[in-house]
Amino acid sequence: MDQVHQLESQRQAALVQLPLLKQRAHDALMLSQQAQKNYEISQSKFQAVSNRLNLFTLHYIDTVQSVVWGQANLEGEVPELSQMANSASMQDTVLVYSQAKTLMNHMQSQLDQIKTLAVQANQQKQNSETARNNALLTKTAADQAMQQQSQLLEAIRSSQSVIKSNVAADQKALAKTFNQLLDSGADLPGVDVSTTGLPGAQRIVMLALREYQKGVRESPDGSNLSPDISRYLTATSGAVRGAAWCAYFVSYIARRAGLPIGPGGSGMGYVGSVNDWAQSQHRYFSSSDRRYLPQGGDIIMWSPNHIGIVISRQGSSVTTVEGNASNAVSKLRRSISSATGFLRLWGSPIGSNKGGSTNGGTVDLGNIS
Repeated sequence: MDQVHQLESQRQAALVQLPLLKQRAHDALMLSQQAQKNYEISQSKFQAVSNRLNLFTLHYIDTVQSVVWGQANLEGEVPELSQMANSASMQDTVLVYSQAKTLMNHMQSQLDQIKTLAVQANQQKQNSETARNNALLTKTAADQAMQQQSQLLEAIRSSQSVIKSNVAADQKALAKTFNQLLDSGADLPGVDVSTTGLPGAQRIVMLALREYQKGVRESPDGSNLSPDISRYLTATSGAVRGAAWCAYFVSYIARRAGLPIGPGGSGMGYVGSVNDWAQSQHRYFSSSDRRYLPQGGDIIMWSPNHIGIVISRQGSSVTTVEGNASNAVSKLRRSISSATGFLRLWGSPIGSNKGGSTNGGTVDLGNIS
């Protein structure tokens, strides 16, 4: 992109310089034409003056000779007068040509100066034309580069559109297979969901099922302790070792799915606090609210005592995975009416999506983030 900006800057600079360069070229052309015209006028004047001097000199000599010879004839054949006529002719001729030569040299000097100015004006004109042509070439190159960049960006946008369409189709197919497995009640394999690119609700469900498949239990029973339970506590700030761990389990799954609960995503260990936080975030709906039906990925609460994760819904009941149920991570069937309410971490807040999806136990990609 830096190259594009540089080309655009060069193009804009060329556009700014073009009018000035055009004006300079025009001025140089006018100056050159005027200098050439002045040179031609001066050359013509010089030639006219030269011709007039020649005529004047010859006429002057003829006049002097005529006068002297006339006077000599009036006074008779006097050798001194003849010599005077010849001498006067010679002296006058030398004088006249000497003066004419001086004048002509001066005019030639002026002509040379005018010619020099004409050459300089013509050079300036050529320089201006060269600069103008260079500016045009720069502008043309910048325009071509911008056009190529535009074509490249269009190709990238087209490719992104195709990729997005293909991803949407793949996600739709994946969601269909996933929902078929949910409806069949089969356990899903232990997939590493960090690489699947699934929507949020499906990530929650798959992570919960994977923990269930590990067979996590307290060791010893009733102690609220085990290496896996210690792992669940790491997702909650200030977690208490040996305390009831159903909320710790939910906090861990939510964190792993990239949808952490609690202020700043710090997790929660008390069900009542999760209930209050869900309502403050407009992500809570009551089990008696018929506008909403629980879906896979929702958090189910029996406030203030217990909490779990909805895997799927069948009619008026849901399949759940719960931590600290019979001292283990358990998979159970629960009545919807037995719960106090639900927390939906994925999709739009409940308050901005009245009358939300009621598509049963399946997961709708259009409502999942």
